[in-house]
Amino acid sequence: MAVPKGLKLPLVYNTNAYDSLETLKELDGIIDIYLPDIKYSEDKKAVRYSSAPDYTAVSRQAIKEMFRQTGELMLDADEIAQRGVIVRHLILPENVAGSRASLKWLAREVPPEVTISLMSQYHPTHHARASPR
Repeated sequence: MAVPKGLKLPLVYNTNAYDSLETLKELDGIIDIYLPDIKYSEDKKAVRYSSAPDYTAVSRQAIKEMFRQTGELMLDADEIAQRGVIVRHLILPENVAGSRASLKWLAREVPPEVTISLMSQYHPTHHARASPR
């Protein structure tokens, strides 16, 4: 509703990538920039830490659909993102996220133009005593 009234900002969809293809297809042509997280490469860990069964397959299908819709990241003259996908991945201790497997999957299954943001800021000090070593 805002676009016909002059909204010119890119619309960003910030997501954990646990999205149904049906929902994403409804957003086709509306969302300019997808910002999905790829959290886990193993469903066992996705269930344990996020109560997300089938996370791996669902998130991977979702990311492929997002890229199909918007393609590689496009910047304007001021280097501000206008369209595309930025896949975020948080490196977690003890390989909880399965980073290597997720990055290999991205390299094999998504065009090489996909933008990836690797993050390492997770620091769960408040949970340190409860975490098994």
